[in-house]
Amino acid sequence: MIERQKQIKSICDTFLNAKKIAITTHIKPDGDAIGSEIGLGIFLKSLGIEVRIINDNPATENYNFLLKSFATEVYNKTSHSNFLQSCDAIAVLDANRLERFPSLIDDIKKSNAKIICIDHHTEPEMFYSISLIDEMSASTGELIFEIVSEIDKTKITKEIATALYTAIMTDTGSFRFGSTSDKTHKITSELISIGAVPNEIYQNIYEQESIEKMQLISRALSSIEIAHEGKLSTMELLKKDFSETKTNEQDVENIINFGLTLKKVILTILFTELDGRIKIGFRSKGSMPVNLFAKEFGGGGHLNAASATVLNGKIDEVKQTVLERVSFYLNNIN
Repeated sequence: MIERQKQIKSICDTFLNAKKIAITTHIKPDGDAIGSEIGLGIFLKSLGIEVRIINDNPATENYNFLLKSFATEVYNKTSHSNFLQSCDAIAVLDANRLERFPSLIDDIKKSNAKIICIDHHTEPEMFYSISLIDEMSASTGELIFEIVSEIDKTKITKEIATALYTAIMTDTGSFRFGSTSDKTHKITSELISIGAVPNEIYQNIYEQESIEKMQLISRALSSIEIAHEGKLSTMELLKKDFSETKTNEQDVENIINFGLTLKKVILTILFTELDGRIKIGFRSKGSMPVNLFAKEFGGGGHLNAASATVLNGKIDEVKQTVLERVSFYLNNIN
């Protein structure tokens, strides 16, 4: 606990002594990444600090309501290299390995800025000078709330509360994942009291789907297979599913969670065929460590949510290899 307070104090001191800060996150940013970035960005800007959020990829359209408060930028060497290298601090949120933000690596390595990592994933890579990495936190948004509250809780506005509520809600699966704790609910209660409106946030994120994505979801659901006495469900999406429904990889977000809604299922796996790679998504219930499962295929993540990518593989072969390992996890671990 003492060490944690030292880490928080060090991060706060670094922010308060900085004049120019860049914030970034992992490729294909999700709700926790975008919400944490924007919440922190608005807060630091209110302190008179020059702040820019620079990512590898743009946010998906369902997070546009947050971008009205603070716009994110997609990395461009001409536009961003000098800024990144002249920053006093660079905050990397919801990512703890260099491969998770590839476009910015060279500029970050060349910068004299203090590199701050705020994250809740396992097995961090030591690229940072200061960190707050808490694998027990349900989201990075919770950690950002702790940090900004330590500096000045009175500066948490409705816009900041909305962004951080988004981060926490999305990474807890709307508070249904096992990582959700009493601390999670205490923080979101405070955010609601400040001005976050839960039903509006949920509607913005989850009730704005296109007919094309609904057709993609239909393809995934029609591919469901059940095995291991009902404990395992699998789904797959092929390249033709994307072309025929006019969708893309970003539309896959959250589809995997349908596989866990089936009675008796404790492990679901989604295989997605993309150009030159097969993405494998894992979700589980209870003590099933899908982060370890994903690690066998070069990936990682959380206890109950993880992913891996196999380059230049064929989906049927990758699927067979993965499923050969399912029995080990179902019979020996859960």
